[in-house]
Amino acid sequence: MTKDSTEVLRVNAAGILAKVDAPGTVDRVIAALRGDEAMRVLYLTAVASRVLGLPWALATQLAQGAAVPGPDATSKLAEELRNPHDAAARWCSAILLHRAGASGREPVRAAVADALGVETAPENLRAMAALLAGADPITTTAERHR
Repeated sequence: MTKDSTEVLRVNAAGILAKVDAPGTVDRVIAALRGDEAMRVLYLTAVASRVLGLPWALATQLAQGAAVPGPDATSKLAEELRNPHDAAARWCSAILLHRAGASGREPVRAAVADALGVETAPENLRAMAALLAGADPITTTAERHR
């Protein structure tokens, strides 16, 4: 996931590891996504494409910072915060929701409240708290809170 390989291989490895029910492993995946922009953009693209049903090119623009397209997209991303199968997708959804300025919207707050009740990965808990606070989940790390 972090060694000399293409971003596609790094994302594939991260995607496998993000589905393992082990908080320490998930935290390492999220740390890799946070620190590797090419990998993060590709993972964000994949999540945006799958969750929002967007063509790859549009999902890539969204992953690179374009505006999230409307309230329906916000609701779908909020629902992804509840996805029990992919911890990195939950983290990516928090990023996309933050970028959309949607943290104060009721569907987002409700999804975060639900997710906080079941989330086991400290990095995702941190991302959810950042989302509620209107802070960027990418720059909210454990080191900043010590």
